[in-house]
Amino acid sequence: MIDTPCIDPGEMIPNPPDGDHRHFLIGSTETEIELSPGEHTLFLQAGDGEHTALPGDGMTEVITITVEE
Repeated sequence: MIDTPCIDPGEMIPNPPDGDHRHFLIGSTETEIELSPGEHTLFLQAGDGEHTALPGDGMTEVITITVEE
């Protein structure tokens, strides 16, 4: 998720992806995104094959980055 919080465990992660939600499928581990200058929060959240957010420790990670002009 980009600048939007994680989905509650058991809820569906929006699919198809939109501007705030990206999906890593079939073992994907990287992507490129374009962000406007400023601070952004990126959330990585694990989901199952039905795009349901998984519960438990380690199923979400959060980082904050700053994009400079």
